[in-house]
Amino acid sequence: MAHLLSNDGTLYSWGTDLKKTGILGLGSKLFSTNRPMPNKTLFDFRISSVSVSENHCCVSDSKGCLFSWGTGFIGETGIDDLVVFSPVLVKKASKIEVKRV
Repeated sequence: MAHLLSNDGTLYSWGTDLKKTGILGLGSKLFSTNRPMPNKTLFDFRISSVSVSENHCCVSDSKGCLFSWGTGFIGETGIDDLVVFSPVLVKKASKIEVKRV
């Protein structure tokens, strides 16, 4: 699995989510793609930074907002749901202007 960040701030994902943890961030029905797919959830945001781990991902946008998805068994995503298949704004970080993740 891989994520690519374009010059215009669009996040693309491709590969296979072998563990079905939501790591692609492209929705609950898509666990594999052999070509880069734009993340439609983030179209309204200019993504400036992306961080990928084995089970979850985080991105920040040009305005300092933090988004997360994947699996967070011990709170790694910052979201209360255990598995998140599309990027979600991390409200717990809303008072922090995130520069890079």
